[in-house]
Amino acid sequence: MYLLLIFAHVLSALLLGSFLCLPIILRWLYTLTGNELRIGLKTTLAFTRVGHYALAFLLLTGGWMVIGYPPYPSVIWVVTSILLLVLIGAMIGIIHAKLKKVILTKQLEKLLLTYRTPLICYSWFTFLTIVAALFLMTNRHLFF
Repeated sequence: MYLLLIFAHVLSALLLGSFLCLPIILRWLYTLTGNELRIGLKTTLAFTRVGHYALAFLLLTGGWMVIGYPPYPSVIWVVTSILLLVLIGAMIGIIHAKLKKVILTKQLEKLLLTYRTPLICYSWFTFLTIVAALFLMTNRHLFF
């Protein structure tokens, strides 16, 4: 059972790790116009939706491994890990909400340009938070 949990956890981490390319994807969206932009936005929305499912599955499998299989990590490590993953989910949710507002309007390019700075900032913040979570998860021994 433990190996199945590890497999599911690593698969979820890979899906979440694909968000490291989110700043590049968002910059690419600004080069598109018309129908191409609408398709790009729909694809990015689907991408963020999958990211939320991957994050939920990551929390579920990680929590199951922490509770069910020793050695038990320190409380500081668990709290920091949960906070980072919740923060990643919040950033992905904010990006998803802004992109959904853009796709529901008739003037895609205009509203997308309005959201340019927040979207780029949130995507880079998501990038940095994922890197921090990756460091924290792979260096658990620093917290014992």
